[in-house]
Amino acid sequence: MADLGKVWRMTPTRSISFGLCCLSVLLADRAGAAQARWWNKGWEARVPITVEFREELLSKRPVILPWRVIAERLGEAKIRASSLRLVAGRRLVPFQVDHRNARGDFLPPGNLTLDPEDELVFVCPSDRRTRLHLYLSENPKPPASFPSGVTVVEPRRQRYHRKLVTAGMSIAIQGTGQLDLSANSQANSARATVVELMWKGYKLNPQSQSWGMVLNAHPYPSSEADRWRNVRLLVDGPVRKVVATNCSNSTASDADGQVTWQADVTRYFSMFADVPLYDVEDVAHCSVVPASWTAGYLDQWHAGHGLDEHDLLWEGTSGAIRMFSLAGKNISVERTGDLMDTEQVGDAWYAWFDQKERTGLAVFYGPPQHAGKAAAPAGIRFRGGWRWYATHNRISFTYESLEAPVTLRHRFRMIGLDDVSPEEVAGEYRLWKNPDAGTVTIGDPERRRR
Repeated sequence: MADLGKVWRMTPTRSISFGLCCLSVLLADRAGAAQARWWNKGWEARVPITVEFREELLSKRPVILPWRVIAERLGEAKIRASSLRLVAGRRLVPFQVDHRNARGDFLPPGNLTLDPEDELVFVCPSDRRTRLHLYLSENPKPPASFPSGVTVVEPRRQRYHRKLVTAGMSIAIQGTGQLDLSANSQANSARATVVELMWKGYKLNPQSQSWGMVLNAHPYPSSEADRWRNVRLLVDGPVRKVVATNCSNSTASDADGQVTWQADVTRYFSMFADVPLYDVEDVAHCSVVPASWTAGYLDQWHAGHGLDEHDLLWEGTSGAIRMFSLAGKNISVERTGDLMDTEQVGDAWYAWFDQKERTGLAVFYGPPQHAGKAAAPAGIRFRGGWRWYATHNRISFTYESLEAPVTLRHRFRMIGLDDVSPEEVAGEYRLWKNPDAGTVTIGDPERRRR
């Protein structure tokens, strides 16, 4: 094991910028800086971290820091994962280390090593600069333990397989159907989707109203033989919980029985402690794929208690904010309709907001920015409107010149809205998309003075 006392001479001061959730990571020179008070003399080294956001929609934001940027600072030092402590002043900050493989897929519990693909995850306030230190040691330490900020609910009345709850929001996730139809009218149709979203006491996609009201409906085929299995709590940390469902043999054939699509697809649903949002990440490792393919997603839900003339669609595909209203659309008679349709997507976000109830949901979408090779879509299309009881929103990613084997990745973020403006939603989207919208500054490692 390398001596931590020799670490700082191994890594030159330099500056890099890359995607970090919605952040930029800058490696800053700490030479000559006065050391802050040491938290605990049982830890011989620490790395300064400063987080600074622009305040937009959320009062708290998740920070996802790839371990490779810390490892670059530490050189050859071998750090015990159990020794890590994140400290603000004298206060321990809840955190976790989530493990991913070289392809960017989440790994199940049990990995105790720190690899470049792993992620340090914590939550910070949005309205001020947060100064932290990541303490570490070569010596054995008991693992850090924190109360969970996300509640996990086991299956209830066979309506869903897992439910996650935090900050006034809950999502119920279903794998393959075959649940109790008497308890859920859409039990056998909403495969690998969010079949129940609660926000501010409103059920935004009520199952009792229409079997088609689901969030995050996806393009990946499955059958009774090729099912969405293993709906499990894959990551069970105090800050982030991830529910995964997998279809290991998603297959489609043409009229002649020729296989045209075959993939191992995993959908990850994530929530963060005390933050009213959830993330969806799709990873499709394709062994058979057509040269041209379109991945189409569908969201159908309410902005509040139901669909009515108070509902507004906000969207940013043109790069500017546009608003469309259901007022004057006579939706009680005209049961279906489209408000907009574009294949020129600039800012990839939309939101529905109920002007009377002052609540709603924003949806961000796009290819991921984190590690893991994946094909880039040739184009993105968004269509917004209404169908019967709900808003009707379609997102399409079009691919050209695909060759197997290939990996396709899509990510989405859904944020609960509480008496906000469309400008705040647009600003939050820029923080999610743009790696330069906020900063995390990582200083040189510091050694405890004896």
